[in-house]
Amino acid sequence: MKLPLALILAAIAAGHAHAQIVPVTPLEADLANIQRAAQGTTYYGQQLVQSLNAAHASVWSLPDDRLEAVLERLGPQTVAGLVQLQSQTAAALNASLDAANDPGPRALVQPGREFTWQADQVIITPLPQPEPEPTPTPEP
Repeated sequence: MKLPLALILAAIAAGHAHAQIVPVTPLEADLANIQRAAQGTTYYGQQLVQSLNAAHASVWSLPDDRLEAVLERLGPQTVAGLVQLQSQTAAALNASLDAANDPGPRALVQPGREFTWQADQVIITPLPQPEPEPTPTPEP
């Protein structure tokens, strides 16, 4: 069933009959533009938080043997530079989101694992092992 274009346009106009155009002053328009820009900034700030945290997880969630191989291949200077870049970027982004009173999550600032270097060999601090579940004692 095809509806005439005039009927479709009349239905659309009737649906918007209650809408009114309210004139705004230049000040109100400027304030609305600033508010939209600020909301966009925090939106994209949260996108960057997600991206930084995903990059953080892609490194620090590796199993110890693979993490060790990656860190050693990169070497102490490169790893230090990457950790510093992540940390400073995350801290600046978090400060920006704090200043905007954004309630969303924050970027991870610290490396996800503790490690040290001895010469060009990395030593990763093992993660604590979970405590074993207590064995239930049989009832007599």
